[in-house]
Amino acid sequence: MVLHMLVMLLSIATLSGMVFHYEVPNEKNEILLVVDVSDTEKTSSEARDNFVKRVLDDGRYGNYKVGVVTFGYDQEYAVPLTYDVEKIYDKYSKSSDPDTSATDIASALEYARGLFKYPQTAKIVLITDGKQTDRDAVEVIRTITAQ
Repeated sequence: MVLHMLVMLLSIATLSGMVFHYEVPNEKNEILLVVDVSDTEKTSSEARDNFVKRVLDDGRYGNYKVGVVTFGYDQEYAVPLTYDVEKIYDKYSKSSDPDTSATDIASALEYARGLFKYPQTAKIVLITDGKQTDRDAVEVIRTITAQ
């Protein structure tokens, strides 16, 4: 009798459209924006900053950590990885710029790789004009991907 009533209750709940929804956040997801702020990027800095803002707006409810590294010839850890995505853009826009006299994409990617706590689920988003003056970034990308 009890089993029959339980089956009836679950059938009615299913037919009425009742669903149970739950979310398990994956706290091991980390995204690092690696942003080129070198002198060659000055002409497109407004478009670059709008893109960074749009990425951060889209990631606001993603339950993952986001951080920002700015680079030119050297790197600056502008915003450490955090869940508080709403304040990242303000910290990014107020951060000090690294040496912008040249561009070294490869070194910036190697630097970013070392900042992750969970490298298995980490992602790097590279925002650049692609004009690099030092080293080959493609080889570094292959190395990071292989690891």
